[in-house]
Amino acid sequence: MELKPDVPVSLQHVRDLPTLPAVYQRLVAVLDDPRSSVWDAERIIRQDPPVTAKVLRLANSSLYSLRAPVTSIAQAVRTIGYDELRQLVLTTSVISLFQQDQELPFSYRAYWEHCLGTAAAARQLALYIGEEHPEEFFVAGLLHDIGKLVHMQYFPEKFRTALTMAATERLTVEAAEQAVLGISHAQTGGLLAHYWGLAPSIQRAVAYHHAPTIGDLAGLTLHQHVVHCANIISHTLGLGAGGSHRLPSFVPLSWELLRLSTGHLPHIITATKKEFSQMVAVLFTTDAP
Repeated sequence: MELKPDVPVSLQHVRDLPTLPAVYQRLVAVLDDPRSSVWDAERIIRQDPPVTAKVLRLANSSLYSLRAPVTSIAQAVRTIGYDELRQLVLTTSVISLFQQDQELPFSYRAYWEHCLGTAAAARQLALYIGEEHPEEFFVAGLLHDIGKLVHMQYFPEKFRTALTMAATERLTVEAAEQAVLGISHAQTGGLLAHYWGLAPSIQRAVAYHHAPTIGDLAGLTLHQHVVHCANIISHTLGLGAGGSHRLPSFVPLSWELLRLSTGHLPHIITATKKEFSQMVAVLFTTDAP
């Protein structure tokens, strides 16, 4: 079932929400076309030099441990696969989309590191519970806090007021946003994911990552529960920071639904840290690969 969020008054006048860059939209069209080939994907990727560099850097990272370096886009695409390629281009596109000239009330780099930490933890959790498409969980984790950037872009003063309230009154950011803006970053992020036409499971995971519900089981998806746990893991490990001054509330039901024991945690944490380090290196290294 697709997310059908109610748009509050504070967002009704926003008519120019950012759209995903054309390079990502063209790539998705090619990857979804069974008649397309790796050469079609290569042609699109080559049109964006920053994306080209990151694709090559990922293929040559220790995540794949190849004996010989990858030197062509086609070879890189074969190495990482279509799902990883789609995920990487989306990640690169979203990070570049929200680069702002104005000063943020928190570190832009630390914000994205927290999102990447959550994304990595979400993928590792998805792998451990045997999900067929762990890249979907990575994307949901990456976008879970995207509503904060929308708030900063369209309502900078009110968002700063909410962050100040959260810090001085020891509130969660979402509680302060509700008080000041009338909507939380989770709800706004869900709206943006809906606007972008992302999978309903990703929309729900973004919108409800702070308050996952048992009702999600009706759709036979665990995305929101995985992202909820992944967000807690990322916060606990100190992987970046998203402007919050307190650990989000934990819903034990989400962990129970994943049917993982605490004995799995050390392995999940180790794998999360490794993937996080590699993704930060791939995305934020500026020299040529």
